[in-house]
Amino acid sequence: MRNSVVPPEEMACTGCSSHKECTYGLTDCTKAHGVEKCSQCGAFPCGKIESVLEKSAKIQKKCRAVCSLAEYAALEKAFFHKEENLRK
Repeated sequence: MRNSVVPPEEMACTGCSSHKECTYGLTDCTKAHGVEKCSQCGAFPCGKIESVLEKSAKIQKKCRAVCSLAEYAALEKAFFHKEENLRK
């Protein structure tokens, strides 16, 4: 249990890069391909990216169903811009 609520800015996904952890394991992939970000890879977009986006869409749909509007807004701001972030 957390003692405080973490603001969206602190937990936001800003895109994967080789210098930070990623729940989806994309940092291992960027390191293996010798790039800083997924969008720099010659294989981008790949099956791994498509899988991440599909999983994220399912989670987003579930969050819409079970979260309050305020909760969903915070989660949406923090996590549901993956495709935009990956293309940066």
